[in-house]
Amino acid sequence: MLEEIYKVTYSADSTWIAISAVLALIGGIIVYLVFISETSEKFSGFSSWLHKFLNFKKLFIDVVLKVMYVVSALFVTLSSFSFIRVSIATAFLWLIFGNIIVRMVFEFISMLMTLVTNTTEINEKLDKNINRKKEK
Repeated sequence: MLEEIYKVTYSADSTWIAISAVLALIGGIIVYLVFISETSEKFSGFSSWLHKFLNFKKLFIDVVLKVMYVVSALFVTLSSFSFIRVSIATAFLWLIFGNIIVRMVFEFISMLMTLVTNTTEINEKLDKNINRKKEK
């Protein structure tokens, strides 16, 4: 009886999976040819944003990290109130050191992202200088 209750079968239509794979391949090739392989000077407005997005010229992880930090800090702060039953000292320690640890983790991740951004900017400046020297 338990076997019948917990027996769950998942079936997917293999035809639709094959069609999805073919459509994804065709769509990926079209997007690559239209947006990714072209130079950014060709685009303006939304298509320029899409070009930067698809080529990973614009990183969105900074915004995600900031939101995750605020959520984590609020969670630590609010959850510290649950430790008041244990002891006020425990609640206070969780409130202070929990937020310090969360801040240190996100600052470390932010430093890594700054390192990536600065390295990318340095590479772009070096490429411009090399191109200027070749033109002379």
